[in-house]
Amino acid sequence: MLCKCKDIFTKINLGNQFVFFCLLIFVILLSLRLDNVILWSYGLVFIPIWIWNCVFIIGFIVGSAVWCKKRNINRFDTEQRTHCCSLILSSILLSVLFLGEILIVAAADTGAIPWRAAFTPLYLLAILSASFCFWAILKNRSCEMETLSVFAFIQAIVLGTRLDGLNTLSYTVTLIPTWISIVVLVVFVILYSICVPILSRERWLDPERQTEKAVFPFCIITALCILFLGTLSLILLMVRVDARVAIPFGVIFLPLDLCALCLMINDVTRRWPGNPLWCGFGEHYGDILLQKCPKLQELVNISYIGEDLLPPSSSDVATEKPVEKKPIEAVGDRLFLDVPD
Repeated sequence: MLCKCKDIFTKINLGNQFVFFCLLIFVILLSLRLDNVILWSYGLVFIPIWIWNCVFIIGFIVGSAVWCKKRNINRFDTEQRTHCCSLILSSILLSVLFLGEILIVAAADTGAIPWRAAFTPLYLLAILSASFCFWAILKNRSCEMETLSVFAFIQAIVLGTRLDGLNTLSYTVTLIPTWISIVVLVVFVILYSICVPILSRERWLDPERQTEKAVFPFCIITALCILFLGTLSLILLMVRVDARVAIPFGVIFLPLDLCALCLMINDVTRRWPGNPLWCGFGEHYGDILLQKCPKLQELVNISYIGEDLLPPSSSDVATEKPVEKKPIEAVGDRLFLDVPD
C-alpha cells in the first residue's frame, strides 16, 4: 500500500469540516438551551448556523466576482463551468434553507408563526434538492446532504401538523418517514460495501489507488456508526417525549455530537476536495496552505510504502535459487570464414 500524506492533506474538504464543526457547536448549545442550563433565545442558539451561512454568502459573492472577472477564460473550461454551476445551485439551496431557519427561530421564540408555515421552505428545499441530485449524478459530484433533504419532505409535513396540534399521533408514529429513511440508508450502505469492491477490483490493483482501497472499509464502518448514533439519539428522544422519561437533552443529543465528529473523520477519508471557486481561490485549500506555509509542506511531505510494494530484502534474495542458464544451441549449418593474416 502506498500512502502519501501530502496527497491526503490536499484532498481534505475544509468547507465540509467547517460545516460539521458549526453543527457540533449548535447541537451542544441546543441541548443546553432545552435543559435550561442557558436561557438564551433561540436566535442566539442558532449563532453557529448564522456564522456558517454568513461565511457561505461571503464565499459565494467573492467566488462569483472572481468568475465574472475571468469569464472570458473560464467559459472554455468544462471543469470550471461545472464548478460554477455547482456554486450557483448550492447558493440557491442554502438561501432557501436560510429562510427556513429564520422562520423556525421566529416560531420557537415568539410562537406567532405556525410550524407548518415555518417548514414551508423545507418543502421547496426538497424539490430543489431532487433536481440538484439528478444534476450531481450526471456530473459525478457528491450530493449526500441534498439526498437527505429529499427524504425530509414528507417528514416536515407530518411534523408540522403534529407541532400545531392538528393530529394527536405519538411522535414515534410521526417520525415514521425518518425511520424509513434510516432503513433505506442502511440498506444502501450495505449494498455499496458489497458492490464497490467487486466493481473496483481491477482499478484497486493500481499502486496509486492502494490508499483508496485501504480507507474503504473505514468509510463503511464510519457510515454505519453515523447511522447507529443518529438512530440512538432518535430513540432516546422518543422515550423522552412519548414515554415521559426525564432524560436530559444533553444525554439525548450526545450521540449527535459523536455523529458530527464521525462526519468530520469520514470526510477526511472520502478525499473529495470540494469546489475551488469558493472565495475565489481558484485552487484547493490544501494547496494554498502548502504554498503559504513551507514548514507545513515539510511535515506532510512524507509517504508510507506498505510491504506489498517494498523490494525484496537481502535475506529473500539469498534464499532464492540461482537460475541455471542453458547453453545456446546453434541452429542450422556452421559457416567458416577465412580471415587473412
